[in-house]
Amino acid sequence: MRPKKRKEVGTENPANIKLIAEISELPSASERSAALRWYEQQSEASRIKIHEEQSKIIRNKHTSGGPVTPEFSYGSLLCAIKIARRNEESLSMKRSLSVAAANEIANQRAEGFKREKRLRGAEKATKIRVQFWGLICTLKEQKDFSWSEVASYLYRYHGFDVTKPYLQQQYNKIKGEEAADAELQK
Repeated sequence: MRPKKRKEVGTENPANIKLIAEISELPSASERSAALRWYEQQSEASRIKIHEEQSKIIRNKHTSGGPVTPEFSYGSLLCAIKIARRNEESLSMKRSLSVAAANEIANQRAEGFKREKRLRGAEKATKIRVQFWGLICTLKEQKDFSWSEVASYLYRYHGFDVTKPYLQQQYNKIKGEEAADAELQK
């Protein structure tokens, strides 16, 4: 049995697809899917810039004064993704750009890189707190594992790569927060 095709936004009306293609300037569904896959791989800072561009597109193209339809919003997002993707690829393809445009793209890349770097540590801390906290306490307090053994265990059985000093730092931080919370509740 063949799998059912996923419906695209507004596919019940061919005029909706035409509107999306017109606004996004991406005529085929495969081009729109490729744009969304590219968007998915971008940093949060880059995505915010894309949504800022989407807002500009909506303000410039939406002239009816009525509410913005989902198709219009989706099409403008795709158009913003197309613009950001073209800017990103223009540096890698060594197209001729003005110095200002090249600097703007380089700044966006640097912001995205710094933001990603910052988020990685926060994501690990959140994962330790939410997903592995009970396990870490059990291994450390009941099984008498060393920090090195706890880090190795997390990597081997859960694919979670963390250094033992960072693990110890987070453990002490969370334990300190728990102690402070317990003190406040007294």
